[in-house]
Amino acid sequence: MRAPTVPPEEEQRLAALRGLHILDTPPEERFNRITRTAQHLFDVPIVLISLVDANRQWFKSCLGLPVSETPRSISFCGHAILQDAPLVIPDALLDERFADNPLVTGEPRIRFYAGYPLRHSGGSRLGTLCLIDRRPRVLSERDLAALHDLGSWAESELNILSTSSALAIKHESEARLNAVLDGVTDGIITIDEQGTIESFSRAATRIFGYSLAEVQGKNVSMLMPEPYRSEHDGYLHNYVTTGHAKIIGIGREVEGRRKDGERFPLELAVSEVRLESRRIFAGIVRDVSGIRLTERELRDTTRLQQAILDGANLTIISTDVNGTILTFNAAAQRILG
Repeated sequence: MRAPTVPPEEEQRLAALRGLHILDTPPEERFNRITRTAQHLFDVPIVLISLVDANRQWFKSCLGLPVSETPRSISFCGHAILQDAPLVIPDALLDERFADNPLVTGEPRIRFYAGYPLRHSGGSRLGTLCLIDRRPRVLSERDLAALHDLGSWAESELNILSTSSALAIKHESEARLNAVLDGVTDGIITIDEQGTIESFSRAATRIFGYSLAEVQGKNVSMLMPEPYRSEHDGYLHNYVTTGHAKIIGIGREVEGRRKDGERFPLELAVSEVRLESRRIFAGIVRDVSGIRLTERELRDTTRLQQAILDGANLTIISTDVNGTILTFNAAAQRILG
């Protein structure tokens, strides 16, 4: 007996199989319908939808066998997933790979086997739709075409499951990301290479006064006052074609424009993200108008205090607890030199 070899892409194959979350799940009518059809069409006692795990083959649908799995080391399906075309064994007793296999010499006494490899949407061969008989058989071209059709049906059902799982994961990831972005106080905006707004966080809505529906699909320059609005597309085009950056990857303070037309200072940091065949730009914006107002008020207060101190005829000197001079007015300078 020859045990099936391990495919070179085994780690990737097992990851794809386990990513389906189908192993050890209850029988499903959508798979049983396929095996029933195959059993009726080919008049065989055993039909399986078999998935080849690391050390076993497990049956998602099983007609004609009293077990739900067998060791991979003695499986016919372990050999079938090593090739693209169906594996057809007309008489196992005449094939040196299987003649002394315990599934041939003992129950279920396999003589004929035909296994159609079932592919994951990513290309990995995960298992088979297989036909088993206790007597030798030969498949005609018409039989092979029918097996191909049934195998494609089973493959589609597997990949529907794969797509559903992927969509569920995608939606969950998007929900988590949106929850994080909505909790960030800084605005986050993403644009494509043409400057078109693709996403607009809740904080960005608060900062600029626009809703997502009002900005999505529009050019990001709508959030800028002149002359930045007119210059933006040229700057973005220059960066895309030459790689010369003024803001991307650097960050600086610029001016923004709210929905009501108000201009305000904001800190802007932009990063580039490459997504396969395209790239997007993510901008983080922080409204610093409150900080700048506080700074101006503090400067005005300081100037006023200094003017009052300098207008006094008395010497005014203040120190900290260590005696270090903090203020020293004009009268103190005149008197003390």
